[in-house]
Amino acid sequence: MSVETIFRWPVRIDVKKALIALIVITAFVIGVALRLTMVLETETGQQLHEGGDTTEYYSYAYNLIHHGVYSKQWPGINEEPVPDAKRSPGYPLFLTFFLSDSADSFDAIAKPVAIAQGLISVITIFFAIGFFRGFLSWPWACGAAMMVAISPHLITINVNVMSESLFTFLLVVFCFCIRQLAKRKTWQWALLSGLAFGGALLIRPTLQYFLVFLLPAFFVFFPRRDAIRFGILLIAGFMLCYGPWMARNMITPIAKSEFDFAAFSIQKGMYPGLMHNDDPRTYGFPNHFDPQFDQNKTMASAVDEVFSRLRNEPMKYLQWFIIGKPSMLLSWGIVVGKGDIFIYPLRASPYQDNGVFRLTRELMLYIHWPVVILALLVAVFVWTGRSQSLLGDNGLIVARFSSLVLAYFILVHMAGTPLPRYAIPIKPVIYGLALLGLQLSFEAVRRYLRGRPAA
Repeated sequence: MSVETIFRWPVRIDVKKALIALIVITAFVIGVALRLTMVLETETGQQLHEGGDTTEYYSYAYNLIHHGVYSKQWPGINEEPVPDAKRSPGYPLFLTFFLSDSADSFDAIAKPVAIAQGLISVITIFFAIGFFRGFLSWPWACGAAMMVAISPHLITINVNVMSESLFTFLLVVFCFCIRQLAKRKTWQWALLSGLAFGGALLIRPTLQYFLVFLLPAFFVFFPRRDAIRFGILLIAGFMLCYGPWMARNMITPIAKSEFDFAAFSIQKGMYPGLMHNDDPRTYGFPNHFDPQFDQNKTMASAVDEVFSRLRNEPMKYLQWFIIGKPSMLLSWGIVVGKGDIFIYPLRASPYQDNGVFRLTRELMLYIHWPVVILALLVAVFVWTGRSQSLLGDNGLIVARFSSLVLAYFILVHMAGTPLPRYAIPIKPVIYGLALLGLQLSFEAVRRYLRGRPAA
């Protein structure tokens, strides 16, 4: 046997597949490194305060563990907690995995929760790749996944004991399931789509009206018979997941609350620029400076007030609702919070002194608005007749579903308060649509060059 035979490589390497695998592994490694470094080296200084999201999530989890009651009542009160349904139960249930008799304080669970959320965020990258492959070729899907891996917003949300990280994960899983449904068209994926949707809704109520948009779209995505079948199965999966929460609220005596989240969001969001009387000092908290603001208004009275202002100053409020709100929702910096990419002030963070973190943040900040604008343009384009020949049937379904998710989030927050924090979970969708725009543009240029006569 010759030396050449001994050292000859026994397997023929597919360079393209090897390169794709390398990019996927690189995205994974970068995602793991950035997220774990962030959660391990960050000191948040996050505090519990009355009425805060984190305080109520913690109180619900504590009362579930120690009293078996789902209640936001602060554990320090020497009274039997009273059941309520102010917040969805998904995130408090998640927190119960970190509470025990020996470690039930907020300080004891904050770091373990952050680490768990960092790991969940890494898994989100993999589901995002699968979702992106529904309408992107492998190189572009890897590019979108890399954007998810280095997105500073998707990294920093993991350090807070808040629901955004888990909600982002389940929303991406839901998108992945719809991609599989479009590809395989089986009852199993329709059912799993419903389960993922129900799980996401248990974390945050933002998606509570999404079925009103999605089910009619099924008749565009699929033949009529399949649309009905998949719609029924999706609803069945949704009810399997979300139904127990609905049943609990029907059979359990629940403390009535005068506070209505939706009405509060609509009322707070009516101030142009989120300022009271255009005063910059009130930015982000206009309701705190308006002596006539009533946080316990009903939905009907909040809507009446919005329409009253529209009638009195139509141009001012139309501009705010149609242009100002979407722009604020999709902007870079956190409005109600520390600012930039942070919700809470940090005592220490890798984004302050780590070169890699600072470089990735600067890169994503630099391309932020081009990416958002491109995603919005593509979200409209995929509903045109030209898009079908470019994407194919399955790719068109996933792309249109993605545009539906983006449009839904914008419409919901055009009605309510458009805080940029609320758009963090749809960043993977935005990245996917933006990269689809680049992919279609490059393919159009390539076709033009191929068809142009030689000089």
